[in-house]
Amino acid sequence: MKNAVVITNIFNPQAVEEAGKVEDFLQKNGFQTTAYEFDGKNDEEFTDYDLAVSLGGDGTVLFAARACLNAGIRIFPINFGKFGFLSGVDRNHWQEKLSAVISGGEIEELNRSMLQIVVIRDNKPIFTRFALNDLVLCGESPAKTVYLTTSYNGINIGEFAADGIILSSATGSTAYSLSAGGPILDPTVDAMILSMINPFTISDRPLVLSPNSDIRVMLSSSRNPGAVIIVDGQIRFNFLENDILSVKRAEKQITLLGCSQNSFYSALRSKLHWQGGDFA
Repeated sequence: MKNAVVITNIFNPQAVEEAGKVEDFLQKNGFQTTAYEFDGKNDEEFTDYDLAVSLGGDGTVLFAARACLNAGIRIFPINFGKFGFLSGVDRNHWQEKLSAVISGGEIEELNRSMLQIVVIRDNKPIFTRFALNDLVLCGESPAKTVYLTTSYNGINIGEFAADGIILSSATGSTAYSLSAGGPILDPTVDAMILSMINPFTISDRPLVLSPNSDIRVMLSSSRNPGAVIIVDGQIRFNFLENDILSVKRAEKQITLLGCSQNSFYSALRSKLHWQGGDFA
């Protein structure tokens, strides 16, 4: 018997209500199911599932991607959120698409690259996580400038003075990086974005970098009041003087089922209020 985990955002009443229906549907189609509650702070790694179904917004998918990546578990993301850049399955039409997944029928899918994050302290890796959207390195409190020495594939880029930096995947280009003035990338583009948060120098502009990058960052001055790493807006880790942050593209990709480029661009048109009609 196959196993499925049903991940539900517990703060979304509609998602909670629909989760029972999803579990019943899976059980009737030969799956053993496990209900998993997501509260925005979970840090987990799944191993023994053939399928993950997420019910919530894009934040729920971010958690599911980190939890499922190593085991290669595919994710079926039903949208109960506001944006739908990641959770691309319509909440009112999930049964038809989930039936196709179960039966091995034709189903749209997107493979998304993720970031591998490692913090090295005293020459030892002490913190390792994956991110689907982004990593933020910033001061411990708002409006505190941090000074960051950054290298790209061993090449010194320079010292940046800013409220922080954002290292984003193409998927995360529509998240915090966009708010900081970064470009929008099609999620199938294999690249990383380095963006500054309120840089001290106006010439510090976003960079689009090769996916074969090894980006390394250190606190470059004892004037730093302390810093923190935030992964996908959900996981925090204190970053100390002399720590080294390494960010690369993860070797594996996560697969989102029932999603397509069309759903991504539909979300862009809707959320960014792009105008214009259809092609004839």
